[in-house]
Amino acid sequence: MKIDHEELLESFKSYEKQWKSLLGEYIKPEADVNTLVRRVSSLAKEMTPISCDKKWTMEEKKNIPLLLAGVFALFTVLKSGASYNRIEAAAGSSNLGEKLLMKPHNIQVLTVLYMFGCGKGSQSSFDSQLMQIRTGEGKSILLGAASAMFALLGFRVRTVCYSAYLSSRDYRLFEEVFRRFGLLDDVKYSKITTFAEDSTAVKGNIREMTESLLRGSLCQAGTRSLATDNKESIIASETRVRRGRSKPPSPRKENNKKQKTLNSSNPEGEAEKESALDVPINKDPPIKEEILLIDEVDVFFSSEFYGKTYNQVIEFSEPEVAAILKRIWDAHSSGHRLRLSDIKKMLEYKKLAKKLSSHEYLLDNEITLMLNQVRKVDDIQYYLDPENDRIGYKVMDSISYDVTYGYSTSFAYLKEADNLKDKATTLPRATSIMPISCGQFSYANISPTRIMGVSGTLEAIGHYEKDILGSYGLSKYIYLPSVYGDSNFIFDKAGDGICFESSPSNFYHKIAAEIKSATKSKRAVIVFFRDRSMLNHFVASPTYRQLGRRKSLLTEDMSSVEKEYIISKAATAGQLTLSTAVFGRGTDFFCKDEGVEKNGGVHIIQTFLSEEVSEEIQIQGRTARQGKRGSYQMILLDSEVENFGVSSAEKEKVPKSDWYDWLGNARLVRHKEQCSMVESELEEATERDNLTHQYFDSLLARNKAKSTKLFKELYQLIKKPPVPSSVGIDLALSIDCTGSMAPYAQSAVSTIKGLICGQNALISKISHKFPATDSFASWLSRIP
Repeated sequence: MKIDHEELLESFKSYEKQWKSLLGEYIKPEADVNTLVRRVSSLAKEMTPISCDKKWTMEEKKNIPLLLAGVFALFTVLKSGASYNRIEAAAGSSNLGEKLLMKPHNIQVLTVLYMFGCGKGSQSSFDSQLMQIRTGEGKSILLGAASAMFALLGFRVRTVCYSAYLSSRDYRLFEEVFRRFGLLDDVKYSKITTFAEDSTAVKGNIREMTESLLRGSLCQAGTRSLATDNKESIIASETRVRRGRSKPPSPRKENNKKQKTLNSSNPEGEAEKESALDVPINKDPPIKEEILLIDEVDVFFSSEFYGKTYNQVIEFSEPEVAAILKRIWDAHSSGHRLRLSDIKKMLEYKKLAKKLSSHEYLLDNEITLMLNQVRKVDDIQYYLDPENDRIGYKVMDSISYDVTYGYSTSFAYLKEADNLKDKATTLPRATSIMPISCGQFSYANISPTRIMGVSGTLEAIGHYEKDILGSYGLSKYIYLPSVYGDSNFIFDKAGDGICFESSPSNFYHKIAAEIKSATKSKRAVIVFFRDRSMLNHFVASPTYRQLGRRKSLLTEDMSSVEKEYIISKAATAGQLTLSTAVFGRGTDFFCKDEGVEKNGGVHIIQTFLSEEVSEEIQIQGRTARQGKRGSYQMILLDSEVENFGVSSAEKEKVPKSDWYDWLGNARLVRHKEQCSMVESELEEATERDNLTHQYFDSLLARNKAKSTKLFKELYQLIKKPPVPSSVGIDLALSIDCTGSMAPYAQSAVSTIKGLICGQNALISKISHKFPATDSFASWLSRIP
């Protein structure tokens, strides 16, 4: 993008002059910070109303640097004003206090100014755009200031990232600024999933309305916001949705004509009186335009999120469900397998069937799922919180106790019954729920007015990802220089930066040797493993026990306090931190130990090959942060490259100096395959998303007959009967060995074949019950 350097420089000078003036005035102990808040708020009010499509003139843009200066001045005073004043009073020197001030760097200021149109010529507007800023150089401060600016100018702001832990951390950084400006209702930080769900919640509560439909009381259904129900359910078969399908209604644009009743001569912001003829029929306030700010945009639009759906599930709670689940679990525990026919004989089944009078198909399918999932209780690793009698699952870099995996979670509670503190209360509550799917919405179907983002890995985005971004109107990219100059990051790609080992024992020994070498030099070491399982294998090895006492594990199941403690000491001399890969993104392992810096900085070891280049760049970015020194290396098992479709024997033919490029090519091939897989799966998910919107609209229209029909179609599409892992068929044949029945031999053959093939065959009945076995039935029918 073309930048008007002169205009941007003038904007920065204006900002700097105002910031210094405001800071000097309001950092004093006797200063009233609320006066600063009122001054900044008043300036923002003078600049409104505005919209994303409004073209800003040069005169109007002159207030942008002044507004930003006010936001950052308040941030600095709130974050470090008290410490500054204590140091100044004790030392009597302004130089020492200056070093303690938490303030933005020049590049951060220039980035926000450019985001708001400064440096884009005589006229400009708010455009969707992406900006790259090097990892570790202050995206949190940049996004916090931008959030406050947009909210002050009358927009709703949602700042998202992939991690609840990081989102909460970044929000706390600016929370007091938002509170002082009265912006808590207009600025929200969350995971991407929460934003997508909240966007759909504007239409109504599909879960609550579905339960009313099932219970026969749709007319009394409420419209409580989905946002109040934060229980997430994950269905094992995740789906993907094609970009470009119908989306929820976009926020309507503000009525500029009506907005002009607010003018700068009215400081209280009250609307001027209108005549009766001027009063519109609809007095609802205009819906504010929404700005979506994205932290690490490459993650947000990667295949990990893009194309997936989030699943709407109601928790149909009845005591009969608990009785049925208990019966199934008891039978499973004693080595017996029940059938649907066994459950149908229970009194509890009959009571449930009466409560779901027109939906017996649903009840039978749910019980079939129970009978199937009881054998899979350990397939998905769960975590028991014995203090609070909760079962949770790993979600990104933390354990979520709001996530359930269908009946597997119910059976997990029954399995852990003897480990619960209050079994009598917990079990009925946890096992009386029948999770009924009632829709699947696409994460991709978001429609904010503008999308803006910052990332440390824009340069790593491929053509496929850029095509996705383009579908959201994101085609403008800005690459910002580092505020700290040239990087002091060391990665010897052609030498010892990449190592391969043939066996797990050699692999562990090599990792330990590199750890000992670095810690002996009074450096800090952080080792990243792909997941908890890989980390656990290393910890269980004899090698781990030889690494001394100064070692810590950083895993998803830790509390926020524990994580922050481990992270805070990770960059100290002689410290070893073993972490799962999720902490390779966004975690600030900032080095304040001058000894570590003197000896080469933090050393990073990655023990697996990332499928995405962006993840590798992020892991590398945990060291050499903010101009400091640091190094990185890969230690890989030969089997690691085999997972990317190349053999270890092929590696021997590649010069060591070319190993990294060779790995990069293998990764590129894998990436192309994954992109093709995503595209091939999108068509199937499109059907679910379209049908969900049709069903939702029929609920909103209170059309019971149509809703009932569409719900059955949608439910059966989402929750197909489980395919059994094996189907046993026993055929007993009695043959007369004397040969007297020989004339009937051909007839017997036809009868046996009829049991296997044909309209009334056993396999046909199985195929009808389990559609996924059709291919097997087709094969079997060709038997001569």
